Amino acid sequence: MKKILFIIALAFCFSAIYAQKDSKNEGTPLRETFWFLKAIDGQNIAATNGNEAYIVFDPSNTYYGNLGCNSFFGKYSASSKKIKLRYTGATKKLCPDMSTEEIFLKAQKAPITHYTINGNTLTLYVQGKEYMRFEAGANPNKGDKANINSIETEENDFNDKGERETQREDSGENLGE
Repeated sequence: MKKILFIIALAFCFSAIYAQKDSKNEGTPLRETFWFLKAIDGQNIAATNGNEAYIVFDPSNTYYGNLGCNSFFGKYSASSKKIKLRYTGATKKLCPDMSTEEIFLKAQKAPITHYTINGNTLTLYVQGKEYMRFEAGANPNKGDKANINSIETEENDFNDKGERETQREDSGENLGE
């Protein structure tokens, strides 16, 4: 009887250890993680315009991110490792290097079917083939708070003739227009 209880306890321990390893393989959560683009269709992607492209999936089934210069957004649905992206739009600033932007925008419109997360790596698949690969990272905007004392504001006043006069608050300089 003791042997049977020992075997059952041992089996329970091994199953708990296996379940723990399996949950570690799950890795970082899909939602509310900054996923930095590393590759599209087997081609490595480098930072452009001084910024790494990234995507964030939020709990309200919208996604957003940065293409390296412009921002983008859309909607998604995800369950049981299946995912569908529905690109909605992006800002349209002219940037010195638009190569990553064009590739990443096109990739978001691909028929992505499912995803895997292994540690801190997110992989999106099209027809069973790896299509986009991302790595989890820190919020690139965290800690970037505007210094309110360094912001120049303008006050518009009109002189006796009805002409607009603009004055800078920080220097009191009259810019009369």
